[in-house]
Amino acid sequence: MLLAQAIRKPVSSGKNILLGQRGKSSRVLYNYFMQSIPETAQPFFQEYEFERLNLERDGDLIIERLLAFGNRDEVRWLLIHYGQDNVRRWLSESGIRRLPRRRYKLWCVLLKVVESQRESNLIWPY
Repeated sequence: MLLAQAIRKPVSSGKNILLGQRGKSSRVLYNYFMQSIPETAQPFFQEYEFERLNLERDGDLIIERLLAFGNRDEVRWLLIHYGQDNVRRWLSESGIRRLPRRRYKLWCVLLKVVESQRESNLIWPY
């Protein structure tokens, strides 16, 4: 439930937002409207050159990795940058094939997307 509340948190445009309030030493100011992937997401893209990822061209990859492995702040950035409608559309079209089953079901519930059935013509149907 905390994740759903974090997603719905209103954001004022163009301002830095205080995040990560676990303790005073771990506070991070991050501008959600900057045009780059959060540095904290770099471990999710180990097989790619992180600096060369393009937000438009590699949008499917970025959405996939942040939904699969991202924390609250990274997912919040994702939803603000790509928009909830685009993420929902990606989830309904590609999510069942590209996300782990538990993550797919979690995001279907949180984003209120109807789960699609797995394709029955797979070689190994399990």
